[in-house]
Amino acid sequence: MARKSGSRVEMQETVDERLIERAIAELREIVVGGQIGLMVHVGEYLVQHFFGDVAAARERRANKPASLRRLAERAEEFGMHPSGLMQSVAVAVQVRQFGKRIANALGTSHHIALLPVRDPEEKLLLAEAAGAEKWTVEELRRRIRRVQQPSPGGRPPVPRVRLLITRAARLLLDGEE
Repeated sequence: MARKSGSRVEMQETVDERLIERAIAELREIVVGGQIGLMVHVGEYLVQHFFGDVAAARERRANKPASLRRLAERAEEFGMHPSGLMQSVAVAVQVRQFGKRIANALGTSHHIALLPVRDPEEKLLLAEAAGAEKWTVEELRRRIRRVQQPSPGGRPPVPRVRLLITRAARLLLDGEE
């Protein structure tokens, strides 16, 4: 729409909100899908070359290959953080479980938030809901905490009686052998 203002003509532009919404949806798919695709591609490479197969990559054991740990130390040389490199294997395995449609509906942070969920069916349900309802990562973490208590980690607590005896012994023997 043109409007005369003195000797020049001013144009008033209208914003096409439908165009913007469609662009956001498509660009999100390109960007987020690209990030997930990259992480999965790295993870699949590591599964093939460092583990041999998906079953070996799924094993939760403390002794990961020394070569993989060394590669993680040098991850910055090819543009990744060590933690991202190590997480890429788990994300690649998880994406196989979800399928492309669900996996691409979630961001990288969503995938990482879902990694600790132990029950595969529960994990899939959470992933589907998070993608369909566009949950934030915080919302997804809240939902995960509702269905799965975090693992306690660390050392088991020392019995109170033992603590009492140890403290009493220190007080009584203060400095004595």
